[in-house]
Amino acid sequence: MVQPAGQLEDFFLKLTELKGPPTDELIQKMHKAHGMTVLGPPLTLN
Repeated sequence: MVQPAGQLEDFFLKLTELKGPPTDELIQKMHKAHGMTVLGPPLTLN
């Protein structure tokens, strides 16, 4: 969930420009640049 949505669309557009999977460091920088903070651990599938 992103609240408020803010720059979410720009974030997704930047993701489409990547040539491969982003590193953890890059994804953190991208979130911060678009005003987002990841909270909690990653989701897991059982």
